[in-house]
Formats: sequence, structure tokens, C-alpha cells
Amino acid sequence: MKQPGFIFLVLLISVKSFGLADTTNIPISRQAFHDKIKLEQQKADRFDGKLDGIVKVGGVEDINLQVSDAILRKVSVLRNDVENNPVLATNNDKVRYLRFIENLVKGFNVNWKAHKIQPEIAPVLVDNFNALMNANLKGESISNLIEDVPYEAAVINADIFKENAGYPEARKKLFLRFCTLYP
Repeated sequence: MKQPGFIFLVLLISVKSFGLADTTNIPISRQAFHDKIKLEQQKADRFDGKLDGIVKVGGVEDINLQVSDAILRKVSVLRNDVENNPVLATNNDKVRYLRFIENLVKGFNVNWKAHKIQPEIAPVLVDNFNALMNANLKGESISNLIEDVPYEAAVINADIFKENAGYPEARKKLFLRFCTLYP
């Protein structure tokens, strides 16, 4: 039997994730990029056969809620942050970061489907992406930010920020971690 608190939380996440799109004015020139991200979010939602606002990764409801929150709500917040970020002054800058977000969700989906990652890492993956994105916007290296996350999340995120000055160092660190994990 489902608890009333659980149902309320599910409804809150669903309403919040759909409501976020209404809070930011998205120019028509970037709408397609937002739609691509939403499509990837829907793919994650649909893995269990239902488009219901819950990314079901297993039988534990708390984990399903955490993954759903990361992939649906936090990714939508990232989309809005890109639109509202004054550092991203040009249309091309915003499009580049929207593509980064699309690649984040796509990387999660592809690797989850191929059984290369445990889907429970989604919250860490999205939070780490946010940290890498902020470092990249400030012109800082991403290499130190990939050390404290699971290897699989670090690989997905590092590959998104290939243009960062710290990417070669990050790849070295990832290679060493790979060798440690798979001698």
C-alpha cells in the first residue's frame, strides 16, 4: 500500500518538473534544444513502459524518487539556469550548454540501457554535472571535480566538457581509475 506522503511527493515532483518550464521565457530559436532535452527525459521516464513522471529503476520507491528528481526536476532546473545565466550572453553559448545537458541525460539513458551504470547514480551524476558546468563557466579546471564521484558518472560528465582546459588531466585521472577498477 502506498503512503499518502509518497503520493504527495510524486505529485509535487511531477507538478514541479512541468511547472518549471513555465517560469522561463524560452526564445523560439532555442525551443528545439529544450525539446531535445525533454525528449531524453521522457525516454528515461518511459524505460518502465509508462510515461508517468517517475523514472522507475527498481523496486525501492525511495531510489526511484531520487532518480526521478535528478533526471526530471534537476535537469529542468539546469535548463532554466542556462536560460537565465548572465554569463551565457549569446545564443550560441546557451545552445552549447543546452546540448551539454542533452548529452548528460542521453549519456545516462544509453549507459543505463547498456547496463554500464547503476541508475541509482543519477543524483550524483546530475549534481556533479552542475558543479562541472559552473567550473567551466568560470574558466576553471574540471579535473579535481571528477575525483569524488563514481567512475561511471565521472566518465559521462568529463566527456561532455572536452573543451575545458582540465580535460586532458581529467582523462589521465579517469584512466588511472579505470586501471585500478579493471587491472
